[in-house]
Amino acid sequence: MDFLGACPSPVPGFVPDSWDLIRCIDMIERLDEEAGRRFIAAAMRRCKTLLVSTPMAPSPQGAVFGNEHERHVSRWMPADFEPFGALSGIGVGGFGW
Repeated sequence: MDFLGACPSPVPGFVPDSWDLIRCIDMIERLDEEAGRRFIAAAMRRCKTLLVSTPMAPSPQGAVFGNEHERHVSRWMPADFEPFGALSGIGVGGFGW
C-alpha cells in the first residue's frame, strides 16, 4: 500500500450513501479544524453513519517514525460535531462520563 499523506477527501468518486458506515478512528485530530470539517462533510455525504473516535483529553503527539501526518494538530470536543447533526456517544468505552 502506498502512503497517501494527507487525505483531502474520503473515498473520492463514491456516490452519496454508498456505504452504511465510515469509521474515522484516531485520525481527525491529525487534520486542522477546517480540513477536519471538510472531511466530516464529505464523509457524511458518502455514508449513512459516520463514527468518529478522537482523544478528548489533550494528547500532544509529534511525527512518528518521521511521518509528519501523525502529528496531532487539533482537538475535537462533542460540540464541534453538533453542526453536523451529531449524536454524541460520550461515555462509550468505559470512560465513565
